[in-house]
Amino acid sequence: VPVPPAATSSKTALYLIAGIVCVLIVVVGLVLLKGGRFFGSADTGDISSLVKTVKPAVVTIVSEDIPRGSGFLVSKDGYIVTNAHVMREKAAKAAFSDGSSSNVALVFMDPDMDFALLKAADARSYPYVNLGNSASCAEGDTVIAAGTPLSFQTTFTRGIISAVRRSFPAYKAAFIQTDAALSPGNSGGPLINMKGDVIGINSLKISGAAVEGMGFAVSINDVKSYILARQQMNDADLTRELARMEKKIEDMNRWRDPGSQKVRDKIVEEQWEQERRRREFYNRVDEANRD
Repeated sequence: VPVPPAATSSKTALYLIAGIVCVLIVVVGLVLLKGGRFFGSADTGDISSLVKTVKPAVVTIVSEDIPRGSGFLVSKDGYIVTNAHVMREKAAKAAFSDGSSSNVALVFMDPDMDFALLKAADARSYPYVNLGNSASCAEGDTVIAAGTPLSFQTTFTRGIISAVRRSFPAYKAAFIQTDAALSPGNSGGPLINMKGDVIGINSLKISGAAVEGMGFAVSINDVKSYILARQQMNDADLTRELARMEKKIEDMNRWRDPGSQKVRDKIVEEQWEQERRRREFYNRVDEANRD
């Protein structure tokens, strides 16, 4: 039966529209995959794109014209996260990768978490990083550490996660262990997963003639609530916490002293005991869930 011309024309138009829709879906998908962080584009393994995305939000903390450590912006109005041990006073400067800088004020500090929150004084729109979920990271995951080691601004190093919940007697936070190279000045910088999200704050390393690749970052989940709440302290509280931080730094320096082997041995023993208790706890939880 011959098909009427009007029906043929209508069918052709439908095929044409369907083809256009399919092409648009493919194009939009490719654009989102290439350029949209929200859709996990940084998880494609393109480290170059990840670094370009994160770099503007990584800062150098400067005091008395000397780089003291690193930090990273967590909001467009200028809140900055760093380590407590990087901030030895209530004010400093933050140097950005574009060459600009801003005065920053200490607004919150917790030496037990080795965490500090700063606020940039200049009113402008700042680039910032997303906070990830450190509970979702796992041994073997690839990570990027960013910061200003030895005054080399915005240096990036790559490694893997060796453990997700290490502990140290001096601190209450859980630490992510990584073999990404950390050097003096990296403290306070972000530890980033392959989605470009911050999962930790680079904090310390174990070093020595026979030691390599043992860096530790504070798990971001342990301090995320303080960041999201924009936690604030009054001047008297900040003074008290700065004094506590100085005491903690003295304790850590004694631990690093070559003559303190017995102290280090005790810390290692305590570490193993805590790991043993933690494994027992999670084993009990797993057994309860199976029941």
